[in-house]
Amino acid sequence: MNKKVSIIIPVYNGMATLSGCLQSIVEQTYEEIEVLVLDDGSEEAAAQQLDEMIDSILEYKKRIGKKLEIQVYHLEHEGVSSTRNRGIRLAQGDYVMFVDADDRLYDADVVQKFLDVMHREKVDIVVGNYVREVDGRIEQTTSHSVYHAWKQDSFAYRFSGFFSVGHLSYMWGKMFRRESLLRWDIPSYAIDYGEDKLFSFGCYLHGATYAFLEDNTYIYVRNLSSVSYQYREHYEDGWMRISHETERLAEQVESLKKYSTRNATADLIACTLLFAVFFDGKMVYEEKRNRESLRRLIAFYGDDDWARKYMRYILQPKVRRQIPNLVYRVGIPMFERALDRHHYGLISMGIRWIVHLDMDQKFKKMK
Repeated sequence: MNKKVSIIIPVYNGMATLSGCLQSIVEQTYEEIEVLVLDDGSEEAAAQQLDEMIDSILEYKKRIGKKLEIQVYHLEHEGVSSTRNRGIRLAQGDYVMFVDADDRLYDADVVQKFLDVMHREKVDIVVGNYVREVDGRIEQTTSHSVYHAWKQDSFAYRFSGFFSVGHLSYMWGKMFRRESLLRWDIPSYAIDYGEDKLFSFGCYLHGATYAFLEDNTYIYVRNLSSVSYQYREHYEDGWMRISHETERLAEQVESLKKYSTRNATADLIACTLLFAVFFDGKMVYEEKRNRESLRRLIAFYGDDDWARKYMRYILQPKVRRQIPNLVYRVGIPMFERALDRHHYGLISMGIRWIVHLDMDQKFKKMK
């Protein structure tokens, strides 16, 4: 008997791109699929638009002779984290995929390719490569091949997988074994940004096993109106919350599984905070062009004793040697030492220089 795949799509008000997303799923060659569209409390007009769109997609499905199921659930507004977890409980499939309403599956064979790897490798999570769509232009992103051969319990694997390259941070572009997700029972978090990273940390800390599919599987559409690209006051509170929740999650895992996650937890929190200082700082300066606002943001992290304890961890020689890229291997310890000595003006100057020269985008193309 063919295994069923549940594809979960959380939506909230924005329906403009959902039709293309659904079409990319309906056209899959593998047909034992159920699609769960979870409306997270959209306004009445948007919810009605969603129902009309689903009727249209069902007609299209019938016309091309596909038998996959599509179900819509209109829920109370709880946030994307709770909505995704609701989808995991509602799903009937053996495997689960998550697709954002803005995005699309890369081609008609994506689900079949994921299943082939899942059946062969018998892992918890299969990770695919992806492309980015920017203003209608398709850009290839860095392949997970740069890190997936490293030991899964190494700093280098965690650093590249969750941060510098980042595939492991996202819930999309993957296939999950549903039984594992139910067993791990990762909590929902009311966080405006980065809740998928926290969920992904939870999978890793629970000891998830990974396999990698070399093909592109997902088209991530860069939507400048999405939360990911919008400046908000006090984003730093969110990153600190993610870091504290990671520590609590690790403590729960240790109490249940009776093994230590100390090194993994320290790696994940240290890198979360260091990357947060830089990317929050970059966003603050791009939005405000104000040196004092940037300096205050850096001091928020640098003056917090709990955060400093974790960020200092990356200065240990055994950790520093595992940083996989020369630019990061040199730059991160310098950045951390400046933070440790409260040289906030120097860090602020470095971030402003990077913004003006667009160096982070140039570096991404070098990786």
